[in-house]
Formats: sequence, C-alpha cells, structure tokens
Amino acid sequence: MTEIEFQRMTFFVVLSVLTYAATNAATIERRDLESNNWKYHNYEGMTKLLQEFASKYPKITRLYHIGESVQGRKLWVMEISNKPGKHQVGVPEFKYIANMHGNEAVGREVLLKLIKEFCEGYKSDAEIKRLIKTTRIHLMPSMNPDGFELAFNSGTDSKRDWLLGRSNANNVDLNRNFPDQYFGLTSGKPQPETAAVMKWVKSYPFVLSANLHGGSLVANYPYDDTINGESKYSESPDDEIFQALAKTFSENHSTMHLKNPPWPCPEVPAEHFRDGITNGAKWYSVTGGMQDYNYIRSNCFEITVEQGCRKFPPAADLPKYWLENKNPLLAFLDQVHKGVKGVVKDESGQPVKGAKISIKNKRKDVKTAVDGDYWRLLLPGEYDVTASARGYISSTKKAKVEDAPAAQINFVLKKVNSQYKPHEPHQYDQMAHAGDKPGTGVIPGPLFGAGFPEKNTRPSGGGLATSSIMNQGGGNAGWGNYGNVATAGAGDGAVPAQTLQDGPTGMSDEMSNPVGHLETGIDSSPNVGILPSARIEDGLISNYQSETTLPKLNSMTGIDAMGSNSVERFTTTNQASPAMQGGSLDSIAMSSPYESNARDYLDGQYSARNAQLGMG
Repeated sequence: MTEIEFQRMTFFVVLSVLTYAATNAATIERRDLESNNWKYHNYEGMTKLLQEFASKYPKITRLYHIGESVQGRKLWVMEISNKPGKHQVGVPEFKYIANMHGNEAVGREVLLKLIKEFCEGYKSDAEIKRLIKTTRIHLMPSMNPDGFELAFNSGTDSKRDWLLGRSNANNVDLNRNFPDQYFGLTSGKPQPETAAVMKWVKSYPFVLSANLHGGSLVANYPYDDTINGESKYSESPDDEIFQALAKTFSENHSTMHLKNPPWPCPEVPAEHFRDGITNGAKWYSVTGGMQDYNYIRSNCFEITVEQGCRKFPPAADLPKYWLENKNPLLAFLDQVHKGVKGVVKDESGQPVKGAKISIKNKRKDVKTAVDGDYWRLLLPGEYDVTASARGYISSTKKAKVEDAPAAQINFVLKKVNSQYKPHEPHQYDQMAHAGDKPGTGVIPGPLFGAGFPEKNTRPSGGGLATSSIMNQGGGNAGWGNYGNVATAGAGDGAVPAQTLQDGPTGMSDEMSNPVGHLETGIDSSPNVGILPSARIEDGLISNYQSETTLPKLNSMTGIDAMGSNSVERFTTTNQASPAMQGGSLDSIAMSSPYESNARDYLDGQYSARNAQLGMG
C-alpha cells in the first residue's frame, strides 16, 4: 500500500468512527441493557417475530425467503426500505448474513435486534431514517437454521454443546461449499443453503455485505485462501479498500480494535490482531468461502466478522454483544455510500444493462444493473472511470471521490456504426441459419488461437471439425445445455444463435454464447466471436484476455484436473483432456495435485482446529 493510499484509508476510517460515535451515543437506551428482554429464538420463534415486524411495519419492510434448508426450513430475509419490494435507481443494495454456522448464534440475535431497531426507530431516529431512505437493506438472521436447531436443543441456556450445529443437516460446512477461485466447487454440488445464497447474490445488485460469525474477535477480509493452503497474505485487487472497510467495523467496536481485547474464553487460546482486522488467508486459508465468492463472482464486496470468542453465550450476555455491535453494524452499512455511482444509458435514453465499469489500475470491474445503474466502492482520490458495453463506444471520465457521498458519474454510450450493409445478413445470422443449407455452415475463426481453422464445417454425425478444447474427438459433445450447440444444424454446420434458451437467463443479440448465468457454464461474452470474459463455475475464474482465446494462466490454476495434460501442454497445444471429450462442463473434475495437497493440508491442519475452536 502506498503512502497516499494509507492516508486515504486512515481518513476514511477515522471519519466513520467519529461520525458514529457522536451520532449514536444518544440512542443507546436503558432497555438495551435489560437482559430480561433478550432470549434466543428457535426457528418457530424467529419466524413469528419476523412476521410480526412485517405485519406491523408494512411501509418499510418486506419479509421474503430465498429458499429452504435441507430439512425444509425457510431461509428468511427481511428487507428494510422506504419502498420495499422495489429496486430504486441509484439506491445501493446491502446485506447482512448471520448464523451461517448454526452454533454461532450471536449474529442471529443481533440481526433480529437490528431489525427491531430499524422498525421502531424509523420515525424517531434521524440517522436510521436516513439509512433506510437511501439504502435497500437485506437482513438474513439465519443461513443455517437446521444447524441452529441442533445446537439450540443440545442443552439448557448455559450448558449447550457449542461444538454441535456448525455444519448443515448434511454435515457440510457451508463456508467451505462455495465455488472457489482456485479449485472450483471442492465439496460436490452446492448444498441447498449455498445454492440459494448464490442465486440471491446473482439476483440483486448488492454492493456491500458482511457475514457474521463467532469464535474469535476480528474483521476478516478477502482473499480467504491461497493456492497451496498456506497461511499467508492473499491480496485482492481492492486490498486497501477492504482494509478500510474492516477497520470501519473494528474501530467502531468497543474492544475489537484494541491491542489486547478482553478474551473471556479460557478454554480457547487468545488471538490478537493488529487494529482488529486480518486478511483471511493470512489468518488461515479457507477454500470455498462465501466472502471470496461474493467478491469474485459478483459486484459485492463482503467481509467476515467474528463477534466474539464465545459461539453460543448465555442469553443474559446478549445485551453486551448488541451494545458492542450496534455502532459497527450501522457504520459498516453506511460505507455502501462511498466511492462512485451513476447510470449508463444509450443515446435514446434507454439503460444499458450489463455495461462494464472499470477503474484504471484496478483489476476488478463491476457491471450495471437492469436499470443501468452501478456502484463502485473506492477510497477518496481521483480516478479514471470507464463504461463499456458490447456494441457501444466506451467512454472514460474523471472522478474525484470524497469520503461521502459517492461521486455521481453518469455515462451516455454511443452505438458502434455497423460495418455491414443495411440489407446484408449479419455474419452471426448467417452462422445461425447455416444449417438450412447442408454442408455450408461455418464458424468464423479463430475460436482458439492454435489449432482452430479459420473455417470449420461440421460433418454429419460428428463433432465440429476442430482441435479446440471445446470440441475434441468427433461425436456429439454432450455438454448439458451445450449439447444443442454440438448438434446444431442437423449435422451440417454452425452454432445457432438462439440454441441455449433453456440454460441462461438471457441471450446475446449477436452470439450463441449466453449473456446470463449458467451454474456450470459460461456467464458473459464482451468480445464478439471469442470465448467469454467472465466466469466458468467449475473452477475457471475470470478473465479471458480481450484478444485471445486462451485464458490467463493465473486464472486457470488447477487446469491439470482436466486430465493428463499439464498446464504447459494446455497453454501451448490447446489439447483437450479426456474429461472434456464427450463430457460436460460439470465433468471438469477439480482433482489436481494442487487441490489434493491443499485439501489434505486443510483437513490435517485446520479442519480439526476449526471444529475445536470454531473458527471461520
């Protein structure tokens, strides 16, 4: 981190601390300290309480669920907004998730209390009213209700077995169950709870998030893992921003930021973190974590907050946890209004969905939402902001970012002039209908730089005549939804432009690649005629280079798993592995030595420690 970046971060954090210390000191009321107002809510009690809030405060709440747990319990979310149920252009979306590990119960009760605070304080508390009017807030008290029930029913209030209930009902740790930047999905298919959250993250334009845990006292930021499982710093492209976000939480917490904070857990070795924050992988490497998934696979920046060494403390201690966490929760939420925001439209005034927002010298892009609006968290400073979209001329503007509010940078993109005659069929339309004339179908190349002819016809009954990784070995490549592509044109040639209707959420106007999201496929394609630039859920992460079809090597870690081929061979010859021949994208088995070593290392060194100490 440069000196200027450090100064920006320090200013960012100090101002946040002073603002919330002054604003919220007067809002701590005597009722917050009355332990008889506090208790743990089981699933039925939590559901009833949420329904009561939604019924009593319909103008600012909406209760919904994103799916169900293994045992059929709903994954409830309470939306708090001045226009619940509607995305407002320019209003950022924020989320808190708690109780991902069922035996870590403090966050669950703290979020229920926060919902109560929002509902009851909307008319009387100016700060709460401001947050609700300017932010769409989503609060999930329990991501693992099955695990909580197991822990909750393991004993009386002060004698519960806090080692029970960490995993879900299938005994899977949900914070090891997300697609990982190095190894894809390492624990089979996503659990119902994980899949629901993944879909949720893709369905809303979340800007900022925190995941509430217990077992230590620290704010943890990405990246959470390293390629070989070592405990060492794993820096994200937005490392300085994440440090500032984590410090916003820790510095507003009464003890988290201290050099030697209280540690009321003699059975667990005390841990100390400078300023109360840590890079996740430097603490210990976690493969398949939720915070990295949010950052890598969406626009959302997420941190993980450990709220104390006790996972399931007696209910009488809950008021203390609320007082410690109230200001940090509000201060962190308010960071969603930092950086740059704006709307991208075309010359006719229509929003441009999916436009890419890039910051010079930042390797993390965000995309516009359905209404063309975007948000990009940044520290104070001056930046070059570029908006680009397929079919449009990109536009770059200067942005001067102050601490708050976010700098408003809007764009109007001009469409690229067509190089085709008005009545000449587009080359991709020609490609789409090539199968109408047997033997004429061609695919303009090169799709892969090496070994893919400029033109390829698809012989009857076989695969595309190419040595590309995507089409090895004759025969139909049964790639799930991609199987239709392989058999396009009744044996006569080209890939149709509208074949993948049953898979993606949307189609490109000009390509056969989907614009939307396939859990085991390809996400988006900003460059005409080549491989997509976004993500492959089975472990091949972002980004494809803009003018080549081979992925960046550092994004392809674990490619050995495609078969007997080495990374070097893959890079130089484009030979497909046996796993791809006639298989599916699901069959890219992540079984490389990297994964094996890392998982063995984690299993041997960290999993036991996690089970004993409840970390992560």
